This record gives sequence, C-alpha cells and structure tokens, in this order.
Amino acid sequence: MSARETLHERQASIPMSILPQTVRDAIIWTRQLGLQYLWIDSLCILQDSSSDWEVELSTMADIYRDATVTIAATAAPHASSGCAPVRNKLQLAPFTPLPGIVIEANFKRDAWIFRKGPLEKRGWTFQEIQLSRRVLRCGGEELAWQCRSRSYLESDPDRPVSSITSNSDNSPRTPFGTRPLDDTRNMNSFTAFQRWYQMVGEFSTRILTYREDKLPAFSGIAHQFARLLWQDENLSLTTTKSEDNTPAAQIIAASPDSRPPFRYLCGLWHDDFLQGLLWHCYEPGSPIPYRGPTWSWVSCESTIIYNTHRLRTDDFCAHVLDVSVTVPGLNPYGRVSSGKVTILGPAAPIPSRAYKDDSGTQFEMHFPNGLSWDLEGAPQLGCILFKLHEQHYLILAPEVRYHAGNYRRVGLLSHDPANLAAKMLDWQEEVVTIL
Repeated sequence: MSARETLHERQASIPMSILPQTVRDAIIWTRQLGLQYLWIDSLCILQDSSSDWEVELSTMADIYRDATVTIAATAAPHASSGCAPVRNKLQLAPFTPLPGIVIEANFKRDAWIFRKGPLEKRGWTFQEIQLSRRVLRCGGEELAWQCRSRSYLESDPDRPVSSITSNSDNSPRTPFGTRPLDDTRNMNSFTAFQRWYQMVGEFSTRILTYREDKLPAFSGIAHQFARLLWQDENLSLTTTKSEDNTPAAQIIAASPDSRPPFRYLCGLWHDDFLQGLLWHCYEPGSPIPYRGPTWSWVSCESTIIYNTHRLRTDDFCAHVLDVSVTVPGLNPYGRVSSGKVTILGPAAPIPSRAYKDDSGTQFEMHFPNGLSWDLEGAPQLGCILFKLHEQHYLILAPEVRYHAGNYRRVGLLSHDPANLAAKMLDWQEEVVTIL
C-alpha cells in the first residue's frame, strides 16, 4: 500500500513490530531521555509524494537545528541493524601488574567508526550532523556525545575526544568530522565562503542512492549558511512556467550592489561566484543525466576540490554579466532544471596544433601541471581557454546545439602565469555563455 493510503491509519498508531530495529531503538532512547517527540524522515514525510517531500525538505535546516538532540546510528549499515552498541561482556579478573609494567586503557578502538563509519559515507546524513546542535553518536561498542563545544566518548567521559585522539593516529582537528557551520556567524564573509567550499569538498565524497538528490541533500546546509552569513531569508523569486506548464520558482541573480546580497545558484553563491567557479575534480567522472549547469560542481560525479587559498579579487580578469538558474520545485535550494552564466573576459582558442591527435596528449604536454578534466574521455577539438584569474582558466567546449557563443565547461587549468604556452595564445575580450 502507498503512504497516502496508510496515512490515516499511521496517524492513529504505528505498531513497534513493523518498524526496523534502528527506529525501535531510537524510540526507546527518546522515551528514556524524557522527550516527547521524535522526528524520523521515513515516517514524517510521505515517501510517495514529491510535493510533501519538497516542502518538508525545505524545512530540514530548522528541524535539525532546533532538535534537542539528534540520535546518529553511526555504525549501522542499514535500518534493520539497530543503533544500540554491542557491549563487551567478557568477565574481568583481578590483576596486579609486575613492578615496572604500566597498563594504559585503549580508548581509540571505536574511534574510526565515528569518523569513517557507515553513516559518515552517506550523502543525506552529512547535513543532519552539520546542522544539529547536539548529537548522540552510536558506535559499534560505545556511545559518543558531540555538541558545539565538546565531544566525549563513553569509555572515557572525563576527557574531551580531542585529547583522547591525539595527532599520533592522524586524527583530524575535529575528531567527529568537520562542522564548519558552528562559528560562521563570527567570521567575515571571505572566511565563511572558504568554509562553504570546505563543506562542498567533504560532501562530494559521500554516496547517494539517487544521483539526482545531490542538491536536495545539501539544501539544508545552503539554507542555514545563508541564514548565518546574512541573517536574511528573503528570496528574490519569480514564478514562471516550466515546459510541462507547472509553476517553477526561478532564482535570478541581481547586481552586486543589491541587498540582500544572498543569491544561491546551484551550489554557488552570487557574491563569491568567480571564486566558486574554481573547483576541479579529483579525477574525471563519468557522464551523468542532467543535474545542473556545467559551471556548477553539482554537474560532476566526482570528489570536488577547491583551492583553500583565498585569491585576491583584483586578480580576477572576468566579469559576470548575468547568471540564473531555474528551480522547478518548491525548495529554492533544491533541484534545478536549467542554468546559465554569461561572462566577459579574455578568451583564446586552443590551436589545433596543440592537440596533434584526438587524445589531447600534446595539449596536456603544453600544460603539464594543473590541468584537470571534468569528465572521462578525450577533450573535444575546438575548445577555448577562458581566463578567470591570473592563474586559473576554464576549459570550454562549444555547445553545438545552440548558437555561437554558448559553451559547456569541460575542465580547469591552473598554472604559473609565467608559462609561455598561455602567453602565446591569441587572447581577445569575449562574451561567453556557459550552460
């Protein structure tokens, strides 16, 4: 039966016997904590209703931000696994060590689960942990507590996790993963954007069952980031009609001087747009169905890397003339159906002699370092270099389905400005539109 058909029945009661073990454990723990309400997405969202899914998804940031505590089944590979740790039931015998022998407790046995367990690999759980004020993490053998200021393991509650997991085991600065939203409110916008790119990189390593969920699974982060950075939730939206004549929300970028300076554009922000374009893939990904314009990292199925070094704004050579994306659903941070950006800047055709063969080997020889492709396969003949920054160039391929001047992004080139190969190209100021 569908979720709609069982809705009234489930609103009356839900037998514990039909619920998976992880949900049962969460219900029991919620009662033991003395809390009255428990929010579980699979029960609180109609799973076969796209409209209900989008409406609820748009409030995801509020749900996790305002929760008293989030129970995270960190070690559970699936819903039937349960989230209660398996305790060590071995009997301990009295023991007195010989003189000169020191016995130290090992509190790091379960630490890897909290950093790299099943829950840390799933795309949807990324924003749940990032947005929550307090998290009760359920490991394989013990519990862990995480809040905005401290993290503790059950095995040694007197010491913060940062002192338990020392540098000797290559622990990250925050042992339970990066939580970059915590102090964004106290940062200037430049530093805050760097945190955003840090989150994009970490999120891109995670796995989604459905590839088209990339933007929805990150939408809570985007919503909260905008709120913390600008403290303004007013969207500039226009209502349009999509191809199937259904209402569509369209986010249109305004001039840099407009207020509020908040424009979310398919994983990028208007106020840091040029810097946001400078992502590259850890390795070329395989082609996927449309998920976003090629200038957005959302369009690639690969680990995304941003240069964490903040670039000087006056070193950018390009100027954004117009950028827009169309959001067909009810969540302004969700899926997009189209998008384009029009930019003015120096462009140069890559001469055919640079290719020599269709594999592009000779082109790569001209730029041995800092050349990265977005997709697998040989680069297309007729590509151009578009100079965004003194050290960074987009590699664009002509979109033959559209009129001249329309391109798609196929790669990024970062290199030393002294490289003669780039200086010898025929640079001209051009207006290009990237789809």
